[in-house]
Amino acid sequence: MAFNANLLLVTAFLCLLSVHHGSACFPAIFSFGDSLQDTGNFINTFANTTISKLPWGITYFHKATGRYSDGRLIIDFIAQALGLPLVPPYRGGGNFSRGANFAFGGATAQDPNTLAGLGLNVTGFMKTPLFVQIDWFKDLLKSVPSLADRTFLGNSLFIMGEIGGNDFNAALSQDKPIENIKDAFVPGVVRTISSGITTLIALGAKNFIVPGNLPIGCVPAWLSKYKRSGPGYYDANGCIIWLNDFSQYYASKLQDELNKLKRDHREANIYYADYYGAGMRLFSDPKQFGELLNLP
Repeated sequence: MAFNANLLLVTAFLCLLSVHHGSACFPAIFSFGDSLQDTGNFINTFANTTISKLPWGITYFHKATGRYSDGRLIIDFIAQALGLPLVPPYRGGGNFSRGANFAFGGATAQDPNTLAGLGLNVTGFMKTPLFVQIDWFKDLLKSVPSLADRTFLGNSLFIMGEIGGNDFNAALSQDKPIENIKDAFVPGVVRTISSGITTLIALGAKNFIVPGNLPIGCVPAWLSKYKRSGPGYYDANGCIIWLNDFSQYYASKLQDELNKLKRDHREANIYYADYYGAGMRLFSDPKQFGELLNLP
């Protein structure tokens, strides 16, 4: 899987930092995000859904687990690489001594009320934005006091996203101009992620991986919606240039904010995960990462 290499390198580096400071490598993983990271929260909330049956989960788990994938997600590969159990979904209950996943399929970074204020019709939006997921995390710490130990949290790994993609997807699907999305939506997503990280640092967290967005100009839904003809519209991979330019614009703004957080919280290890670059490697040379299938 193309996205694994960079993330695992970052994880390994963070692990070395943890060992250097005299502690075991990541006793737990705590994760927040949307469907790219959800290991079962959506399915444990809404049982009768599309992802509750095959072919979801068919290639690895051989059953539907609530992952928006036929197999494992990036968080699963990270957990396995660290020798940790797969991170259980918070809404599924169970043993959270080695971490918990609060990511929820369809989640936005910003609150639906905020998005409505930006002119979106938010009917049907998931009411599980990032601040709700962090509230779930706080509830878990209250219910299991041993998890609230600051040393434990300081040695654990926190994966903040990907989150925010659904804010942009909603704006695009409702035909918001790209300049409006840059000016009105990107700052709010970046602020929300930054605020979430700051909240977690105050609770004792120190080790963060913060992914950016995928190259959305290569996403089939947008290739269909924004289909055009003429030179200069698509890149060599057949992806829409202006949408990928937006993904890179957002990535630059997010990284600027993460650099500010690093300066303000020198005790924390905050690393950006380049989903855009990893995704473009996959689209540029797909045969390197698996078998190509021609679907009917």
